[in-house]
Amino acid sequence: MWGWTRTKEIAWFVGAVLLASVGLAKSDAATFTLNNQSDFVVFEVVVSPDYDRGAVANLLDSSVVGPGEQRQFHMEAWGSHCIFNVVIRATKGLFRVFNDRDLCEDTYMLFDAGRAFVVSNESLTTIAAIQASPDFGEEMGPNRLREDEVIDPGGSRIVTLEERRYNNRCEFDIRLITRSAIADYQDRDLCDDMMIVFFEGNEVTVANDGRAVVRSVRVSLDYESKGWGDELLEDSLPPGENLTTRLHQFPEDQCLFDVLVDDEREHVYAQFDVCRTARLVHSPDADDGPRSAPVLAAEDPAVGKPAGHEFQDCDGCPWMVVVGGGAFERGSWERDDEAPVTNVTVPGPFAVGQFEVSVGQFEEFARDTGHDGGSDCQVKRAGWARLTERRGAGRTEGRSWRNPGFDQDDAHPVVCVSWNDAVAYTRWLAEKAGRPYRLLTEAEAELLARASATNFKQSGRANCRDCGSRWDGKSTSPVGRLRPDKLGLSGVFGNAAEWVQDCYQSGYSNAPRDGSAWSSPSCERRVVRGGCWSTSAQELRASGRDSDDARSRSGCVGFRVARGIEP
Repeated sequence: MWGWTRTKEIAWFVGAVLLASVGLAKSDAATFTLNNQSDFVVFEVVVSPDYDRGAVANLLDSSVVGPGEQRQFHMEAWGSHCIFNVVIRATKGLFRVFNDRDLCEDTYMLFDAGRAFVVSNESLTTIAAIQASPDFGEEMGPNRLREDEVIDPGGSRIVTLEERRYNNRCEFDIRLITRSAIADYQDRDLCDDMMIVFFEGNEVTVANDGRAVVRSVRVSLDYESKGWGDELLEDSLPPGENLTTRLHQFPEDQCLFDVLVDDEREHVYAQFDVCRTARLVHSPDADDGPRSAPVLAAEDPAVGKPAGHEFQDCDGCPWMVVVGGGAFERGSWERDDEAPVTNVTVPGPFAVGQFEVSVGQFEEFARDTGHDGGSDCQVKRAGWARLTERRGAGRTEGRSWRNPGFDQDDAHPVVCVSWNDAVAYTRWLAEKAGRPYRLLTEAEAELLARASATNFKQSGRANCRDCGSRWDGKSTSPVGRLRPDKLGLSGVFGNAAEWVQDCYQSGYSNAPRDGSAWSSPSCERRVVRGGCWSTSAQELRASGRDSDDARSRSGCVGFRVARGIEP
């Protein structure tokens, strides 16, 4: 029902979320009564004598307990057992959890509703406190964890807001607090999504190479417009010591930060790239101040330009197109991993590669860095939608991005590259161009796909198995040879399928809705989008998605780049 099996607590939670009132008679079977004093309909009651032993089926079956009603239950399956965990679920996403209740001593349980959510800690850092409020502008309220309770890495907790005034509310601001950071989740709809997953952010090391004690370290994406974030230092940083911490409140693929180091003087390191070095050496000079990190070029050729504007950041850089953001309904009900359909808003504008990255562009990267692209590419495909099944496919020794098993030249999109290869290219390009290049997020890719989608059967607008191009089912086509869509992009569908930033999850229940990438510190599979030269036209759908190991290489899969546009 919930699809959460990460921890024992979530495993038993999978069949439940609300219960109320229990009474037990002196007999061989436990008997309990539910008294619903809430304004909502209770439709599920689940009990378990032990999380490890699982839960019995919904005791209400197909019936419900309306507001003000009572219901008595007999649990003959558990004999004279007394200690139970009880979960009650009601409409509007309300639930209550009663742990280790002695139903032999306490024969009556009152359900007066409350709002609750689950926090799952997927980071490497302990969550020490959780606060919640309908509005950050109001008091955040107390720590919702017990005094002796924390959420260790890999753990989870159910957090209950028992105040009756919260019963009718859905949107809450949630704050997770660790030793070194505060992660805020604003306007979370707890009626629709009761799971908050805390991921890692980027790691940064500040090395104090100066003579003074550092008293404060703060970061920002842009301190002039956004101000400084929360304090990263727990105490102070003496000379010769290092601070290594995760920037939890930022996506893991965010690279450029402004860093404030205060040793009784404020030193600003503008646009420090944690993806390239992750080590900031603070060594202020008495006359010149600190050695500043590299600063982006002053003028961004994409700033202020309308959607559709084409530009290059440098000689040899990919041609880029300015694209506006937008809101759309992501996913479909056709496949389980494309559901549920959710509303997503992608902020804009941003810039996206007009074409897939070409063989010639990847060759320049490999020559400049000495990057090894491997020699074990999978060169036969039954279709891009079979990546995970490996049907008709096998690793072919000696095949690589230079020799994918069909004729190509520098103008063809590069394939036989892994997700790791693609990310390495974007980081090299970011350094070369002085711009924050990255892969597309999956939300951005679907936004573009919905603007480009059509019936590709014999249309000549794409290169696929039966799209009507001269390369159908044989090989990739040179970039720019397929008619562009209304956004000015070529090859969004077919030709080379494209890696995107996101970690693959089998559905969108807990996926971000702000256009950002789904990330995880232990991610092994990454999302692939768009279909390729061996895909059938029928499979080229805007919501279509696939995945593969981040280390795998396929003669079907390449990538295109994107970057933000900051004023």
